[in-house]
Amino acid sequence: MGVLDELKQRAEPLKAEEARAAEQQVERLAQARDVLSPTLARLHAYLAELVQQLEVVQPKVPVDFRIRDVGVLEGLLQGGYRISRDGDAQSTQRVSFSCLLESKRHYRFELSIPGQVDNWLTQLRAQGLKVDHAQVLEENSIGHRVWINIAGHVPVRLRFEADIGNESILLLIHNYEEMGESRHRIRPEQVDEAFFDELGRYILRKPNRFLKLEVPAEVRDRLRRRIEEDQKRKRDELGGPVGALSARIRSLFKRHYVLQLRLGDKTIRTDDQADGLVLGRGDNCDLVVNASHVSRRHARIEWRMGDFVLIDESRNGTYVTTPERENVHLRRDEIVLVGSGIISLGAPIGADSEHLIHYSV
Repeated sequence: MGVLDELKQRAEPLKAEEARAAEQQVERLAQARDVLSPTLARLHAYLAELVQQLEVVQPKVPVDFRIRDVGVLEGLLQGGYRISRDGDAQSTQRVSFSCLLESKRHYRFELSIPGQVDNWLTQLRAQGLKVDHAQVLEENSIGHRVWINIAGHVPVRLRFEADIGNESILLLIHNYEEMGESRHRIRPEQVDEAFFDELGRYILRKPNRFLKLEVPAEVRDRLRRRIEEDQKRKRDELGGPVGALSARIRSLFKRHYVLQLRLGDKTIRTDDQADGLVLGRGDNCDLVVNASHVSRRHARIEWRMGDFVLIDESRNGTYVTTPERENVHLRRDEIVLVGSGIISLGAPIGADSEHLIHYSV
């Protein structure tokens, strides 16, 4: 047998395996589409009915809206509810719920802006805010001292999208509690009556556990079966005890979840029942980091779907080390905190040893 024939013979089973894997991927994506589309259709039906009832009842929903590093638009009222759906007659791919926070007031703020004022105003307007007037009062080596007028008009949006590749629903929340956008993933199994009830309470800004809902029992059972299958497979393959499982999967079966943060000689803790923590330079933050490169409200940590999630909300970003990754730089992004590591607000970890936050889960 020649070299070419030998290579062809060895390649045949590899090609067949690749073809089988490709077929399985196509089947998996089709199954995910078949599950996600009906789930989104149910979301649309619930939200459409909710909007109808809100148009009749017109409840008074007061909101104080926070703009990072600027201030708070107080006394806004929520209304103008809308619902839309993208897709064809057979499937739903995206559901959008929107409303407006409005007031007849105009809000004046005086503050210092690093960098170009026009760029900063463009960012505000890109979030849907209406800046009526801006005036530069002083220019210095750091930036500009300005005053601005902002109209009482804030668009809010919740958008649910089918993420077929991850077999989940991607939820984008825009301008809900404060300016900006946050991302969340929802498993289709979570969308049940309890989910709808918490979603409604979330929209009406009543006490709720939306985005903090426990994983449904059937999902935990399926994950438990998957763990048992993995343990058996690894015992068969390795002939020994199974190594550490994914922290995310294991976390679903813990009874209590605690995150500890240490900055110098100060230590604070939060758990799965708390509202989370705010980190920053401001005096009202849960953990105050007094450094010039730290924003007044720099980042927050929340408990979500079985994980502690760190969300950056700053200008300079947040640097994180985890057991799996080193020197992750977040800019208006988020990361799941597992094990133990270091958080640095606004400066690389090696550049600011004085203000490092050590965390452990």
